[in-house]
Amino acid sequence: MLRLLPALVLIVTTACTTPAPGAGSFGSACAAAGTDLSYAEGITATVATAEIVPAAGEVPEHCRVTGTIDPSVRFTLKLPLAAAWNQRFAVIGCASTCGYEQGEECDPGVLSGVATATSDAGHRATDDLFRWAVEQPGTFDDWAFRSTHVTAVVAKALTEQVYARPIGHSYFTGCSNGGRQGLIQAQRYPADFDGIQVDSPALDALGHAAASWPWTVGAAFTPDGAARLTRETVDAVSRTVMAQCDGRDGIADGLVADPLSCTPDLGAAGLTPDQRDIAERLYAAPTNSAGPILPRGLLPGSESVEWAEQFATDRSFVAESARSAIRYALYGPPLGAEAQVADWSPEDVPARVAGYRAAADATANLDAFRARGGKLLVTVPLGDTVVSPIATLSWMDRVQAHHPDADDFVRLFALPGIGHCWGGHYGATPQTIQQLVSWVEQGTAPDTVDLWFGDRRVPTFPYPRTTVYREGSYVPSA
Repeated sequence: MLRLLPALVLIVTTACTTPAPGAGSFGSACAAAGTDLSYAEGITATVATAEIVPAAGEVPEHCRVTGTIDPSVRFTLKLPLAAAWNQRFAVIGCASTCGYEQGEECDPGVLSGVATATSDAGHRATDDLFRWAVEQPGTFDDWAFRSTHVTAVVAKALTEQVYARPIGHSYFTGCSNGGRQGLIQAQRYPADFDGIQVDSPALDALGHAAASWPWTVGAAFTPDGAARLTRETVDAVSRTVMAQCDGRDGIADGLVADPLSCTPDLGAAGLTPDQRDIAERLYAAPTNSAGPILPRGLLPGSESVEWAEQFATDRSFVAESARSAIRYALYGPPLGAEAQVADWSPEDVPARVAGYRAAADATANLDAFRARGGKLLVTVPLGDTVVSPIATLSWMDRVQAHHPDADDFVRLFALPGIGHCWGGHYGATPQTIQQLVSWVEQGTAPDTVDLWFGDRRVPTFPYPRTTVYREGSYVPSA
């Protein structure tokens, strides 16, 4: 998610239409934030601090408000000085399993004149990723869906109280779990935001915790946690995949633009039988005796993006997350602090996660969000090995089936060569925040999201179209 946040500075500061109060009154208004203020829906909140923060580095002087929304959602709201506020409001989603104060995530918003809020999703992070789920019972719903909504309600009320002016437009941006939060918002709380921008949304997060992570880690690591693959092996797999799958779009540019259309044969990779088995299991869907648990595994083209980082080192995010999920998972009875991936069984995964998926995942019904004119911009990195691109692409298939006019209010761009939260080959600064603002406020829908390979622009197009190369140019597939 951190790679997305600097893009907030692209939200231009030209939207202010209501005169600001005198500068001398802003400090007093900041200090009084939350005084004699009630919130919609019976939500209760306590302001802990409300103070002017001096300028530091690039971040200008601003008002910072912190507090707690009952029962335990800690929030931070940062408000630009009255003369700098452009009447925009934004909430930043939290990555991973949340649980930490991330007030610094609001700084790019302050820099661009946007009142910006965030929260810890209602629990306190622990040194083991999922241990909070066992030690802090009753916090699941806040993490799954409630915290972003109540943060928006409270922070909006505080913003309008301090400025004594209405908010003009409201936005949400988030990556990974923050992306999942954004899709939940569009479905469950369609009035909270005018525009929602998400990347790498962790849809079916519990399916990943319960099945995908243990499956891939069980294949790629020994029982004591040592990586079975080397970087040289990953490179060999990547070269073989590129030889077979790159170029199908009309140009050999180091990208697999349509990985769903290619099934690589690793016979030419020069792997040992064990190495080939490991790689093929990473591509395969997690499976039990009843069949596949999830639609499929990793996509061709992801090898050169994240495999070395996640599967050819003894400690990686996916490996540590898989172990923590088994020990303290958000699903079913945990296996305990000493459990290892080898203790995991795929047989009861569907039953374990069934009761939680309805709370934690978005559906395709965006009727209310569409009716009020909301806009939703989604990017999905096809090189992601942390959360499956397939879960989000499948969600978009359902959205387009439910809404024949989906292109009018929700657009998804699949990004080849990009890893989780805009990692990967490019490290490009996403332009999608500014594109969302233009869509919401000027009605200009995004037709491309651009990637850059050196000085070469590689456009991507609204799903289900992919990028192909014809007569010297990148164009959308038919």
